[in-house]
Amino acid sequence: GTAFMQDGFHFSIVNQFVFQNRRSEITYKPFEGNGDKDTKRFDGKTFAPLLPNLDLVWKYKRFAIMASVGVGGGGGKAKYNNGLGAFESQFAALPLAIKQLGIPTTNYSLSSRVHGYQVTYAANLGASVRLTKWLSFAAEARFNYVTNEYIGHIKDIMINPTLPALGLDGTMKRAHDIFSQVAGLPDGAIDPALKAAAGQYAGLVADKEINAEQTGWGISPVLALYFNHKGWSASVKYEFRTAITLKNKTTKDDTGLYPDGAKTAYDQPALLAVALSKRFVDKVTLTAQYHCYFDKDAHFENAFGTTTPKQKLVNRNTMEYIFGVEWNINKRWLVSCGVQYTDYDVKDSFHSELGYQLNCLTAGLGGAFNISDRVRFNLGVCHGFYMPHTVKASKALSETQVLPYTTKYSRRSTIVSLGFDFRFAKRNR
Repeated sequence: GTAFMQDGFHFSIVNQFVFQNRRSEITYKPFEGNGDKDTKRFDGKTFAPLLPNLDLVWKYKRFAIMASVGVGGGGGKAKYNNGLGAFESQFAALPLAIKQLGIPTTNYSLSSRVHGYQVTYAANLGASVRLTKWLSFAAEARFNYVTNEYIGHIKDIMINPTLPALGLDGTMKRAHDIFSQVAGLPDGAIDPALKAAAGQYAGLVADKEINAEQTGWGISPVLALYFNHKGWSASVKYEFRTAITLKNKTTKDDTGLYPDGAKTAYDQPALLAVALSKRFVDKVTLTAQYHCYFDKDAHFENAFGTTTPKQKLVNRNTMEYIFGVEWNINKRWLVSCGVQYTDYDVKDSFHSELGYQLNCLTAGLGGAFNISDRVRFNLGVCHGFYMPHTVKASKALSETQVLPYTTKYSRRSTIVSLGFDFRFAKRNR
């Protein structure tokens, strides 16, 4: 629609303040060894006070040139100060496993923390041309630069075995020290199977750290048509799939999740967006939109703990349905509201605490105030109402013992945005 703007320069600057909480609520019997309940909650909190975007347009007669730079996507920063359930569950079963070796053990504890950062920076450059009085065409290229960072640790793993022969009296002690002591005993001092198991456990419960960064880039071609006639407007836009490969730069990884130099597929799927709008008596505008993300045709990383790429776990492409209304109260004031429903359809194995998708209904309110003929102030707020999703699975402690493992995923998010529009233009004749 930039080819229908007034001749001259237009630019807009906006910043978003993002508040988000990701929660996984896990039910797993061995968690009772680190408290009195078999259900634990793991919260990842996000606050991004700076999420800016700058848009520029220069319009002359039938032509317009447009550019923008800012944050194009990503999950932002999340802090799991109590770690992740997927990691803790690996150690929660230690008391049961040790008990099966004939050493009474009931409790465990550990210190765990994971901080993640995911952001896609975007720079766009494009042009549009008005083909007729009511139709325009636009083409654009978007440069995407992705940077992800993961920092965390699992350490101070403690257990309370009772084995008087080794001075273990049921008090909490470092698991690594205990297993190393047992594994280092002379041959014949204890059961050989117990000694061998202790050697394996010593490596498992050693302190683990991770400090890894992933970076990659890609270019997205974008094509669009825009129609505007007698209060009606409509548009169709297609963004081509963006092939992105991330490369690991890892300084520490005791988990094996992010080997230094390894490469991971991280495409942005193709997007088809269609919109229809009607303006009534120059006061009220109604808009409806439909978006389709072609996830099944993109290339993503493997689902956590598997060798299956995530696109293989997508049942149906992601759909979004949007409806909005805008009211120009007078020459100074404008208000708006809208709703969006995002519909995912993926298999349960797609989800993990490191990345899950939930259907969401988002509601937003906005307003604008024309400070002058050249400057407008904008303010908006939206809140996402996510539909929780529960995944049932199981973990095998041994060939004969399998325990159920249930994860309930949920999320909350609120975004506040404010910005200014500037116009140095004259009305078209």
